Parts: sequence; structure tokens; C-alpha cells
Amino acid sequence: TLDQISNGRGMIGLGAGEAMNIDMYGLNRKRSVSKLREYIILLRKFWAKKKVNHKSDFWGEIKNAFIEIRPVQENPPIYIAANGPKTRKITGELGDGWYPLYQPPWVIKNNLKEVMDVAKKAGRDPNEIDYVYDCFVAIDDDNPDNAVKRCEFFKTSYLLNSW
Repeated sequence: TLDQISNGRGMIGLGAGEAMNIDMYGLNRKRSVSKLREYIILLRKFWAKKKVNHKSDFWGEIKNAFIEIRPVQENPPIYIAANGPKTRKITGELGDGWYPLYQPPWVIKNNLKEVMDVAKKAGRDPNEIDYVYDCFVAIDDDNPDNAVKRCEFFKTSYLLNSW
């Protein structure tokens, strides 16, 4: 696994998915946030136990399941891609890191407070939740207008769809 190759420096990024990435494949995105929550809980169970028994709303009854290759870390960090309130709630409750996608700083500030408030309510130390600021950068020392042009696609496609 990546965690083994990196000698315990691996991390996992998970999200509930976006309509633009799920619908085109004909996949069902109903209850995708609930599925994400259960998946995180299951991952942690598999890392903590030799055998897992779990009654799943999505994967049926899991009996005596196990993973052969264990991560080096006892509990590899899980970063959650979360732009919506439901996934931000899961981040505050279960995530080790928050990965908001393409949000301006003023939106990040408000949403980060929401994640931290949920963490407190869940009995967690909010300072233990890491977060990532994701932004596009384009540099052109000769002509700054060229850098701006390279960002046009992202400005209209990603930024307008993200929040």
C-alpha cells in the first residue's frame, strides 16, 4: 500500500462525489453522503481489528472480513473533500483533514468554523483536524496576462460549480 511504500506517511482522500462526475457514468448517487460516512467507519474498523463483522446499509452483512495488508500507521489520516454542509459535518465528526475544493478565502473561513464546531460537539479537539487550501496558480514572468488566460477555464468551470 502507499502507507507501506512511504513508511507510514500515507493519507487517504475521500469524498461523496459530485453530480458532474457520477451521473455521466449512470451511477446512483442517492445517499452518497451516508455511504461515505459508513465507508470511513468501516475503514477504521478494518485497520483496528483482525476480523470485522458489520451490518451495512450498502454492502450487506459483513462477516469475519479482514484485510491482509495492514497500513504502517495504526490509523492513516483520512482527508474528506467536503464543500456541502453534510460532508463538512462528517469531516468534523470523523475526518482527520478537510479538503475544500476551490473556495475563496472568505467561504473557507466560515466553513472551517462549521467543521470545527461540529468537531467540538462530537467531543473531538478541533485543533487535531488539518485542512488544505486548494487554489489555482499560474505564473508568467514575461506577460502576466498570459497567466490570467491560463486560469480562465478554471474560473468558469470549477469555481462556479464549487460553491
